[in-house]
Amino acid sequence: MDKQNNPIHSRGYIPHWNVGQRTQFITFNLADSLPKKLLRQWYDEIIQNPQKSSHEKIEQLQQALDAHHGTCLLKQPGPANIMVDTLKHYENQRYKLHAWVVMPNHVHVLFTPMSGFAMSSIVQNWKSFSAHRINALLGRKGRLWEPEYFDRLIRNYKHFMEVFDYIIYNPVSAGLCTSPLDWPFVGWSPTGRW
Repeated sequence: MDKQNNPIHSRGYIPHWNVGQRTQFITFNLADSLPKKLLRQWYDEIIQNPQKSSHEKIEQLQQALDAHHGTCLLKQPGPANIMVDTLKHYENQRYKLHAWVVMPNHVHVLFTPMSGFAMSSIVQNWKSFSAHRINALLGRKGRLWEPEYFDRLIRNYKHFMEVFDYIIYNPVSAGLCTSPLDWPFVGWSPTGRW
């Protein structure tokens, strides 16, 4: 069964659910943004018991990413703008963007896939396209993104607004600026409503 029709997608670590036109919160990060030992421990814990304290694991992940480990290539305007352009490229054609932020070493996106487009394929396209362009811009080779990504299905309007606010204010909470309007790589779409 192909990814488009298969509700479960995995690269061997974290299961992802392609749930059609349901709003999702996605986080993906640069390959060097988290210590490998910590990442492997999280993957093992998620595989062994995916239901246990997933909210706590995601909060730990967010805190670790906001510590700005690694090269933080996305803090540079060139790579960050490539990522922004990549997210916006198929907006309202393959998905509806609700909110997004490009942080120094990771990306958060709140979006809803449109009919006929699986979440896993959308995320893979974002990562693949941006990796080629960013690597070319920086004259580098090799893997840019961590293979896995973290996704959360949005349960209701309250959850949607909590995630929306988290994304918009992430640069502020990470100490990068004092207002979301001061961070050039954050945005939300008036057409992408809950």
